[in-house]
Amino acid sequence: MVNELLRIGDDPLGVSDSVTMSCDCETTGLKWEDSRLLGVSLAWRDHERMQSCYLALPTGQMGLFAMDGSLTRLEFIDLLKVRRLVLHNHAFDYRWLWRSLGVPPLAHVVDTQHLAKHIQPHEKLDLLTLYRIHVATPSPAWVAMKARRGSLEKLSAYDVAPYARTDAEHTLELYEVLRVKAAKMESIYLKLYDWDERFEFLVMQMVVRGLPVDREWCERKIVENHRAMIAVNTEIVPVGIRNPGAQKDVMAFANANGLALDSTEEAELSKQDNPVLRKVVEYRELAKANGSWLEPLLKLSEFDGYFHPELHPFGTVSFRMSSRDLNAQGIPMGEHDKRAGGSMLGVFKSKLPGQELWAIDLKQAEVRLAAILSGDQQLQQQLATGDDPYVALATSIWGDPSKRSDAKRAMLSSIYEVGPHTFSERYGGTEAEARAVLDAFRNRYPQTRRHSKTQANFVDRHRFVELITGRPRFYFDEPSYSAFNQEVQGSLAELAHEWMLRFEHEMPGRLVLQVHDSLVAYLSADDAARAAEVNVAEKLVQDVALDMIPGYKKSPVPPILVDSKKWQL
Repeated sequence: MVNELLRIGDDPLGVSDSVTMSCDCETTGLKWEDSRLLGVSLAWRDHERMQSCYLALPTGQMGLFAMDGSLTRLEFIDLLKVRRLVLHNHAFDYRWLWRSLGVPPLAHVVDTQHLAKHIQPHEKLDLLTLYRIHVATPSPAWVAMKARRGSLEKLSAYDVAPYARTDAEHTLELYEVLRVKAAKMESIYLKLYDWDERFEFLVMQMVVRGLPVDREWCERKIVENHRAMIAVNTEIVPVGIRNPGAQKDVMAFANANGLALDSTEEAELSKQDNPVLRKVVEYRELAKANGSWLEPLLKLSEFDGYFHPELHPFGTVSFRMSSRDLNAQGIPMGEHDKRAGGSMLGVFKSKLPGQELWAIDLKQAEVRLAAILSGDQQLQQQLATGDDPYVALATSIWGDPSKRSDAKRAMLSSIYEVGPHTFSERYGGTEAEARAVLDAFRNRYPQTRRHSKTQANFVDRHRFVELITGRPRFYFDEPSYSAFNQEVQGSLAELAHEWMLRFEHEMPGRLVLQVHDSLVAYLSADDAARAAEVNVAEKLVQDVALDMIPGYKKSPVPPILVDSKKWQL
């Protein structure tokens, strides 16, 4: 039976460059910690005829054509090593393939979600929506089964198999249609294909490496936070707040004490000069530290002591890498985090001798890139001094270097077309004060504002903004004023992709995560050796910027620098 499966058309799988197979994982849910893999479906073309099969786990029984048979795990892994494997949501499916079947990172994968983002604007990128838009009207039976995903565990493998095989078949059909559309459009996707493929391979390697969880520290912190929550509850129950997380209880207390609240969200409660409401915020922050980070990380690291996040290589609309189930990029790792529960800095700890986890962060990358892309000579000259650009800006506008934070907010908010109302809500002060701060920057650097308007007008006409690689960031139903923001964010994402690839080449096996403009990696515990490694990382990103950012070589903007900070205690 295995020989029949491997003999597709005239060529065995993996020999011909034209061989393509789709794969889809059927799980009991979307969250890793409380779901399991039911089986895997495959689809391919045999002389233009669609074929598919479903491999049910854990028995390994598999129906193919009119035959029954089985595959071993190693035979299945060899089967996936075709010239081109098509997945819809590479990050989700691969984590299951690796954890449940030991599939190593696969070098030649096409993600139909990523491909679709290059064709046209989409509101959603799920398989059902994209199939309906690009291929055909889906069958009612398949749509109905999609809605029942959470109940698949209750069905027999024979009942799941037709649905699973349809998933794989439709994934392959979607790929075939999108590939033709990309070719007709002469899409930049085709030119970036090899580069994107290498980056996806690297990210899946990072998934397998994982982040080493200090489970003892997490357990101690959970107990510590729980005790603090009990102490807070003891103080606020007597004044009528039995449940600090309940909107009804908090609002009743506010009304009884003449406090006008727009909502019971933490941001609103923090504005109130009231000790009881401050305790409510403290309780919620402690509960979030336990429920959102510490307890899930303990659960997710039971497998091998490491947290293996679901890393999406091009997960955001601007093609930045993203993390889900749990969001590793959102864990509060600030050394001086003032929230109750504090920093999660102790949650990870290297298990490798002589190495520690460090974050290598780009310094002022956004404003440097914005100055170059906008062609703002005045802003470029300001950056060329080599001084802290925000201190220099505060000094040049207000004659007061202590207003650095105002200058940074004004600079980035102006670039991203943040208005006075939003600025005042975000940073405090009146709208008039916010307008004065924003106008101070915009009047001094008008070319930056003109470029922002130009990009917004382009998006209004064409519904996309182009990144430094030529990749389009499409707009579906979003305001165009964010165009310059997305040009900068997306271009920084492209720069980060190449930086990560070169970092991996220079220091293989060290990289474990990207967080915004930072790389998280294993560096030497020895100060001198680590300084040399950071210098290598800085030189790499400087070379990448010169190679990728148009106009950088001719501009007076100095090279990008990096900071490093420890990512563990």
